[in-house]
Order: sequence, then C-alpha cells, then structure tokens
Amino acid sequence: MNKAYQTPLFNVVVFASLFGLFSSQSYAQFHREFGVGIGKNQYFDFTYKDEYKTNKYLRFRLTNFTNTLFISGGAPNNLYSAIGAAIGLEKRVDVQHNFMFVHGWDFHSGISLSHNTLYRTDVSIGYLVGLQYNVSDKFYVNLNITPYLSYQYYENVNGTAIYLSTNLNYLPIHATIAYRMQKVKKVKK
Repeated sequence: MNKAYQTPLFNVVVFASLFGLFSSQSYAQFHREFGVGIGKNQYFDFTYKDEYKTNKYLRFRLTNFTNTLFISGGAPNNLYSAIGAAIGLEKRVDVQHNFMFVHGWDFHSGISLSHNTLYRTDVSIGYLVGLQYNVSDKFYVNLNITPYLSYQYYENVNGTAIYLSTNLNYLPIHATIAYRMQKVKKVKK
C-alpha cells in the first residue's frame, strides 16, 4: 500500500484546496444612480436606483414635488401642493451603442392639498417603458412613459369622491438626468 496519501504535505494541499473551494468569494461591479426628473404639469422628482443584478435595478422615487399658486383677477385664488413616493423594478436591454431600452413595474402613492380640493390621495400601479442614452460612464438621460391604473380619493367642501382611472389617453413623457456611481458587491458562487 502506498503511504504517500498520509504525508503532512499532502494533507496541507488537500486542506488548502478545500478551504479555497468553499470560501472563495467573487466581487462584481454594480451601480447606484441618483437622478432628477421632470414630468407632467412641471412637477419634478428625485430618483435613486440600486443595481441588484446586471441591468436590473430597484428604483425609489420621491415624486410630484410641486407648489402652484393660481391667480385670477390679479389675486391668488388657489394654492396646490403635492408629494408622492414610488418604488419599482427596472430592466435594461442594450439596443445600440449607448442606447438602452428600459422597462419595469412602478408602484406609486401620493397626496395633494389645495384650496378647492382639500385633500386627495392616490395609489397607482404602472409599467414604465422608455429609452436611455448613456452620455458617459457617469451620466445618462432617460425618457419614458408610464401607463398606469390609479385609485383616487378626493375630499372637498362638497363631499367626497372616489375614482378609478388610467392615463392611457394622455401619456406624459418623463425626462431624467442621472449620475451613476460604481459599487463593488460581494457575490456568492
């Protein structure tokens, strides 16, 4: 019987190989992105995106930042304020050099206050579709539309109203400019 398998050197080599096999970790580069967007009715939003897999992002937005003062007859007659939040999943597909097709689900909720409509809330589900142009490794511009189905609750001096609506007859274009940072993430094999 050959006793070469019982030598200390052989045991060290086997142990080091097994240790390296089970403890091997690899690192991948993913992105975090911060953006500012503008959309319908001149509202703007802030967007944060975190890449969790290659070209797949988790998207968070603070939306509908708007304060509008309506004036008629030389006197202010209505102040409208709104704010909202959205979360979504985004997938990107390379189309051509520096161009990407962007799509994914979007879930939104918001609240608005005004003089005429005292209170309004809405909850929406939509599907974002758009194009992204990578200006450089650090910046990109994104144009998209988001068809959605929305539940809205209004309360004013005349009572309350509930609506279920879509925006299919009016799909406003939303534009975003974003800054991209790289992050290194540990991934398991």
